[in-house]
Amino acid sequence: MYSYYLSYGHAPRLRHEDRPDIDHWAGILHTALTTEVAALGVPGGYYDDLSAPLDDWRGSLKRALSVSDVFVALYSPGYFAKAWPLREMASFVGRFENPQAAARFVLPVLWVPWPRWERAEEREAALRLGAGVSAYASEGLQAMARLSMFRESYRAVVRRLADRIVAASRAAPRPAPEAVVVDSAPDPVFTVTDLTGNIATAELVVNVAERLGYPARITDRPGPGAGLVLVADGSALDTPLPESTSVLVVGAGTLTDRLMAAGVARRRIAVVTDPARLADRLPSIIDSACHAHRRSAPVFLPKGADSALPVIGGEDRNDR
Repeated sequence: MYSYYLSYGHAPRLRHEDRPDIDHWAGILHTALTTEVAALGVPGGYYDDLSAPLDDWRGSLKRALSVSDVFVALYSPGYFAKAWPLREMASFVGRFENPQAAARFVLPVLWVPWPRWERAEEREAALRLGAGVSAYASEGLQAMARLSMFRESYRAVVRRLADRIVAASRAAPRPAPEAVVVDSAPDPVFTVTDLTGNIATAELVVNVAERLGYPARITDRPGPGAGLVLVADGSALDTPLPESTSVLVVGAGTLTDRLMAAGVARRRIAVVTDPARLADRLPSIIDSACHAHRRSAPVFLPKGADSALPVIGGEDRNDR
């Protein structure tokens, strides 16, 4: 059981030795919070560094959220721009009968400030934690953790947060409701179609895409938009592929010519013959697939826009 679940807009961490900067400071906060809540007699908390990267993320997410009493959300511009932390929150809130019941166990933190006119409700909710601490509102808790000049203020806010975690944890329902993982964002920008028969590989791709900031989901067949089709043998080539789709060949390096003959541009084909290297290669493969789609995606003029493009040359110039 965990007293809290720490959620933040983290950077991709694909190997144990990776330590992106934002994750490092979230880890510092996690260590401080765990020390504080343990001193008050409740179990420590969870954050994703406690699970091996690229493990069974659905299972890990469900288990951790199901046994965490409190959801601590480190709000930042990146938090609301990435599907992963929003899915974590939706899964936690979904444990309760209604959002009002869940709100008692969701503790927002101003991790990185953003303009007050954007997401004003979330900003105001996060500011309550640091009431009376001027640096918290102007700098956010991450900057306070970084800079020695805010050390005492940082510790005061952490202690305040720990007190609120403990109070909410002791009031949490027993037995804890089980979490249901929210599999995808409502509007994914990246789709993964598995034609290999290995759903674990497709889930791995979705996991990495989410951590890179692309809301993603698994689909039954390739469609319009940015997407990646996973193939492992020639049997999948009978399925026509949209022109905007990229292809990832896993475990076989002999399909490139057949894919090109089927109309797939060479630049949209990635081959990983060694499955052990898949995690290392996926970030660049996913980025390339999204960039390839943007280069060829249709451009729609806004409603009411003049379809004639402006021409430099003066009022009397009639040629186009």
